[in-house]
Amino acid sequence: FKQRETQKDQSLEELGLKIVTPHFGTVHMGSINAATYPCDNGEYLIVFEVELMTFCNLLCKIIAKIFPHYDPKSEKNLEYYKEKIAGKIKEEPEVIQRFQELIVAFVTTGRATPASQYFLDPKYYPFLTHLRLAMEVFIVGHEYAHIMLGHVDTNYTRKNVVMEDISSVIFSWEQESSADYLGLPLMIEGLRNSAHSHPIYHKFSFQYVLSEE
Repeated sequence: FKQRETQKDQSLEELGLKIVTPHFGTVHMGSINAATYPCDNGEYLIVFEVELMTFCNLLCKIIAKIFPHYDPKSEKNLEYYKEKIAGKIKEEPEVIQRFQELIVAFVTTGRATPASQYFLDPKYYPFLTHLRLAMEVFIVGHEYAHIMLGHVDTNYTRKNVVMEDISSVIFSWEQESSADYLGLPLMIEGLRNSAHSHPIYHKFSFQYVLSEE
């Protein structure tokens, strides 16, 4: 979490945004989720489902295996890759089984670890690392965005959800969308500052932003 926080801070500096340092922790939520809480002393706590990173790792393994080779010099758009991905899913039926195992494990137990643990061919490792890093940084960036946008300080709160001096905040869909919108550039800037940066995120992430506008 400290590594992801460092990448987040570097992103904030480059975007000219104020840095607020929250506390981080893990708790068993029974859902693949993260949450942000205000503390009575004016500080903030971001907590993650204890198996969230395991879930991200297993999901990214599935995606890495079906994603076609990416050429950063290519002008091919996202639709081209969607077609290629659909073809690879047909060629690799094992990925469907892996995905089903992961979802069923979580739905029936609330955990990701009962799903089969396995190693990918080393040729997939670079992209797997890039993808997992992007997902983890985005999660941290999204939760941090709730703090920066003032959602944590202004929403209705339910007391005593995690511990006595912390409030649980309920966010609207509009606020969740706003946190996504700010979390995305935080992720992109964080990846640019990382040794694991990959050009595919810059291309497709900005395509997403433009499509949302």
